[in-house]
Amino acid sequence: MKTFFLSTVLGLSILSCSTSDEPNVPIEPIMEEASITTYNYLPTDFNLDWNINESNIATNQKYAFGDGGKITWEEGKNNVNIEVLNADTKQTILSDIKALTKDTKYIGFAYGSSAEPNLAIFEKDLTAPQDGMVRLRLFHALESTGAVDIYIGGETVDYKKVTNLSYKAISEYIEVSLQDMSGLVVYTQTGVMPNDETDIIRYSGNNSSEEDKTYTHVLAPDLNDFNNSKVYILTQ
Repeated sequence: MKTFFLSTVLGLSILSCSTSDEPNVPIEPIMEEASITTYNYLPTDFNLDWNINESNIATNQKYAFGDGGKITWEEGKNNVNIEVLNADTKQTILSDIKALTKDTKYIGFAYGSSAEPNLAIFEKDLTAPQDGMVRLRLFHALESTGAVDIYIGGETVDYKKVTNLSYKAISEYIEVSLQDMSGLVVYTQTGVMPNDETDIIRYSGNNSSEEDKTYTHVLAPDLNDFNNSKVYILTQ
C-alpha cells in the first residue's frame, strides 16, 4: 500500500513539473483587410491627414488630391475608427466609426466647409461596363447649391442622366457612350433646363475618360477659386 501511494505522488509531481515548464504560445489573431482611396474636397487653407485604425492612410493631403492605403483589423472587429486631422495643428476635423467589409475597395471624401465638414465612405463597384461604354457615378459635394440634374451628351431632356441629386448624395452607376461623355455636360438646378446664364457648370471636350473604364465624378468647389464649381473625374 505504501509503495502504491509513493508511486502515485511521484507520478503527479512529474506531471506537474512537465506541464508548468511548457511555454505559453500566444494565438495569433486572424486579420482582415480592405483598401481605401481618400480625397480632400474640404475647401480650407490647410491640408489633411487621414488616420484609420491608427494607420496613416494620407499625410498632408492637398485639396483635390487623393491617397490610397490598406485598412486592417482583427477578425470580428471591423468597426474601424476614421479620423481626419488638420495636417498642421493635428486637430481632429472629422471622426467616425464605419463598419467595413473585408476584401472590399472603398473611396472616402472629406468635403463641405470648415464650419460644417462632412465625411463620406462609399464602396467601389468595379463591374466592367458594356463594351465601348463609360461607366460612372456622380457625387454631390458642393455645399453652396441645392439638388442638381445632370445632362450628359446634350442639353435636351433625353440627355438628362441624373435627376434631383441632393447635396451629400451619390448617384447609382450609369453607362454612357464615350462620345456623349466627351461632348456637352451640364449641371443645373433640379427642374431647370440647361441655360448658359443659369447653369451651375457646363463643359465639353472632356478627354479624361476612356471606353471600358469606370469613374466617380465629384461636383465640388474649384481648386483655384472655392467660390466657383468644378467637376473632378476620378478613376476607380
